[in-house]
Amino acid sequence: MIEIGKAIEGISINGLEWVLDNEGQVMRFDSREDAKRFLRENGYDHLSDEELEDSFFYKDTDDDD
Repeated sequence: MIEIGKAIEGISINGLEWVLDNEGQVMRFDSREDAKRFLRENGYDHLSDEELEDSFFYKDTDDDD
């Protein structure tokens, strides 16, 4: 599963803020492509794949084991 984070105010030392669902829980996506599709459908359709990679942090929760 993939979670999407972004540097707070664009400054990496401020930590990350995460994409949340309506319940206030961190959203999880089946794949990185699904995460990017969500971003594009929600206001980031002007960014290329490279810009999405540079602008967001994609955490693979499967690596946490």
